[in-house]
Amino acid sequence: MTKNLQHYEHYDILVTSNEAASYLGVKPKTMPIWRCLSRQGKKAPNIPYIRVGRLIKYKLCELDKYLNSREVRNDK
Repeated sequence: MTKNLQHYEHYDILVTSNEAASYLGVKPKTMPIWRCLSRQGKKAPNIPYIRVGRLIKYKLCELDKYLNSREVRNDK
Protein backbone atom coordinates (compact mmCIF):
# COMPACT_ATOMS: atom_id res chain seq x y z
CA MET A 1 0.00 0.00 0.00
CA THR A 2 1.23 3.45 -0.78
CA LYS A 3 0.02 5.11 2.44
CA ASN A 4 0.74 4.47 6.07
CA LEU A 5 -2.75 3.40 7.10
CA GLN A 6 -2.19 3.90 10.82
CA HIS A 7 -2.79 7.66 10.43
CA TYR A 8 -6.10 7.48 8.55
CA GLU A 9 -9.65 6.57 9.45
CA HIS A 10 -9.70 3.03 8.11
CA TYR A 11 -13.27 3.03 6.80
CA ASP A 12 -12.91 6.17 4.70
CA ILE A 13 -10.02 4.89 2.59
CA LEU A 14 -10.55 3.94 -1.05
CA VAL A 15 -7.86 1.83 -2.69
CA THR A 16 -7.20 0.81 -6.27
CA SER A 17 -7.72 -2.70 -7.57
CA ASN A 18 -3.96 -3.37 -7.37
CA GLU A 19 -3.79 -2.09 -3.79
CA ALA A 20 -6.82 -4.21 -2.87
CA ALA A 21 -5.13 -7.28 -4.34
CA SER A 22 -1.99 -6.55 -2.36
CA TYR A 23 -4.04 -6.08 0.83
CA LEU A 24 -5.78 -9.43 0.28
CA GLY A 25 -2.58 -11.20 -0.75
CA VAL A 26 -3.75 -12.17 -4.23
CA LYS A 27 -2.39 -11.40 -7.68
CA PRO A 28 -3.61 -8.11 -9.22
CA LYS A 29 -5.33 -9.93 -12.10
CA THR A 30 -7.50 -11.80 -9.57
CA MET A 31 -9.62 -8.73 -8.73
CA PRO A 32 -11.11 -8.19 -12.23
CA ILE A 33 -11.69 -11.93 -12.55
CA TRP A 34 -13.64 -11.96 -9.27
CA ARG A 35 -15.67 -8.91 -10.39
CA CYS A 36 -16.55 -10.58 -13.69
CA LEU A 37 -17.46 -13.94 -12.18
CA SER A 38 -19.53 -12.29 -9.46
CA ARG A 39 -21.53 -10.28 -12.02
CA GLN A 40 -22.25 -13.51 -13.91
CA GLY A 41 -23.60 -15.09 -10.73
CA LYS A 42 -20.77 -17.61 -10.58
CA LYS A 43 -19.02 -18.65 -7.39
CA ALA A 44 -16.57 -15.88 -6.59
CA PRO A 45 -16.08 -13.38 -3.76
CA ASN A 46 -18.65 -10.61 -4.10
CA ILE A 47 -16.65 -7.69 -2.75
CA PRO A 48 -18.47 -4.37 -3.31
CA TYR A 49 -16.57 -1.80 -5.33
CA ILE A 50 -17.00 1.76 -6.56
CA ARG A 51 -16.63 2.73 -10.19
CA VAL A 52 -15.16 6.21 -10.68
CA GLY A 53 -15.19 6.73 -14.42
CA ARG A 54 -13.15 3.80 -15.68
CA LEU A 55 -11.36 3.34 -12.36
CA ILE A 56 -12.36 0.74 -9.80
CA LYS A 57 -11.99 1.54 -6.10
CA TYR A 58 -12.54 -0.63 -3.02
CA LYS A 59 -13.30 0.48 0.53
CA LEU A 60 -10.88 -1.04 3.02
CA CYS A 61 -13.79 -1.83 5.33
CA GLU A 62 -15.29 -4.05 2.59
CA LEU A 63 -11.97 -5.84 2.15
CA ASP A 64 -11.85 -6.41 5.91
CA LYS A 65 -15.41 -7.79 5.86
CA TYR A 66 -14.36 -10.26 3.18
CA LEU A 67 -11.28 -11.33 5.15
CA ASN A 68 -13.33 -11.71 8.34
CA SER A 69 -15.84 -13.89 6.49
CA ARG A 70 -13.00 -16.24 5.53
CA GLU A 71 -11.79 -16.69 9.12
CA VAL A 72 -11.53 -20.31 10.23
CA ARG A 73 -11.60 -21.23 13.90
CA ASN A 74 -10.57 -24.59 15.23
CA ASP A 75 -12.63 -24.56 18.41
CA LYS A 76 -12.67 -27.88 20.22
